[in-house]
Amino acid sequence: MAKKKKDTLEIEASRDDVDTMEGALPEQISDPEQDSAESVEVPVHSTSEAGLPEYRELSREEMDQFRGLLEAVLFVSTEPQSLSVLARQCNLDRVNTRILVDSLMDDYAERDGGVLLREISGGYQFV
Repeated sequence: MAKKKKDTLEIEASRDDVDTMEGALPEQISDPEQDSAESVEVPVHSTSEAGLPEYRELSREEMDQFRGLLEAVLFVSTEPQSLSVLARQCNLDRVNTRILVDSLMDDYAERDGGVLLREISGGYQFV
């Protein structure tokens, strides 16, 4: 059974689940008189942030380029796109992705046109 904590994943396994202890450090090998199930905490990365670049301040030119790229990705998408998906598709961090998507939403809201960028089902889509 696995339980997710803040930055760890807790996994319970019985001794029967472990095929071999070769290569284990002495402190990793438990006393056979302990319970048959043990908990091990393993650090994990949030799936929404895994593989994304670190935040950095973008130049005005970079902001314009990424903004256009996000707009194009959203324009061709047939389903709402989450911030994580948009960030991954544009190789951009989540903070800048959010800033640029909010900017696009504001711009489309101010236009007197027939297209709006909306947050729908945890993602963003033109309607």
